Amino acid sequence: MPIGSASLAMAYKASSTLDSMVGYREAPYTHLGWGSARLEDVLTWIPCRLNVLLLSFLSGQPRQVWQICQRDAPQDPSPNAGWSECVYAAALGVQVGGANQYKGVTKLKPLLGNDTQPITAETINQAMNLTRISILIWLGVALASLTISSALYNKP
Repeated sequence: MPIGSASLAMAYKASSTLDSMVGYREAPYTHLGWGSARLEDVLTWIPCRLNVLLLSFLSGQPRQVWQICQRDAPQDPSPNAGWSECVYAAALGVQVGGANQYKGVTKLKPLLGNDTQPITAETINQAMNLTRISILIWLGVALASLTISSALYNKP
């Protein structure tokens, strides 16, 4: 039975859901969640970096954004979340992180990006626009890939 795109997408979604449900570092899920969390980290590593590159270019200042991401993103304990958060902070000239509340407990997260301007409603709209453009580009890439692969495999 060949492994197709739908099968791979469902396997990725299963690993991501399992990570969200039990991929915690606290009891009682410490041992159960370790595997799903690492699997999701590995499966997301390349797509995350590709999107960081795309958002860097969309920002109009790819070198600066990439340098900030290289500087700050590795400070986050997640191999992907730091990059995903940092690229937006760097592209928009804001800083994210610091003290966050989780179930009433304050946790300090690393500061990502440069604090050159405050986060405002306009900044959030800019982030949403970057996300929309990114989604449309990746959708175009996926459709082009499907069209090309269909043409190659359906030759008479």
